Amino acid sequence: TITGLQAKLQSLGQQHGTLAERLRLAEEAAAEVEQLATKVREGERRLNLLKILAQAYGKSGIPVLLIEQAVPDLEAVANDVLSVLSDGRMSLALRSQRETKAKTIQETLDIVIADERGERAYESFSGGEAMRFDLALRIALSVLLASRAGARCEMLCLDEAAAPLDEDGRALFVECLERVAERFATVLVITHVDS
Repeated sequence: TITGLQAKLQSLGQQHGTLAERLRLAEEAAAEVEQLATKVREGERRLNLLKILAQAYGKSGIPVLLIEQAVPDLEAVANDVLSVLSDGRMSLALRSQRETKAKTIQETLDIVIADERGERAYESFSGGEAMRFDLALRIALSVLLASRAGARCEMLCLDEAAAPLDEDGRALFVECLERVAERFATVLVITHVDS
């Protein structure tokens, strides 16, 4: 019958409208899924980049490479200065790796100090001897930083460097300054010690 067919046609029209709406929603959802997938891929790419950067700037990355490149130069200049300050009796070595008890290699920066009696702990040296090591390392670090910047280290400034020294240590400090003064155009020492 016509009425039955019209009712069926109307029902099919409603179903068609419902399905068309569902199709529209599915297409919108698919577009949203594609946008989210693009964001996820971008997030994954950024995460991978951050992992690479974390590794590069981590304990075994670029900082270690920079230190490893700087250590030989720093050690050479410090030993050159220390040789002048100690009449060739003292030396130092900078070690950037140490073996652990578990037999693995650990990144470190150890300063090994030696004199005619061999390697000893920093604390076992006198104040005057320690001051020589300290001054040699400070000068070496200044020279290294200046050379890395493409400049020369023309001026040495020391603020209260002799303050912890006794009278004999201060005399030794002045002698040390006289010996390293030829390396600099200007040496400036700030002190409140009248002598």
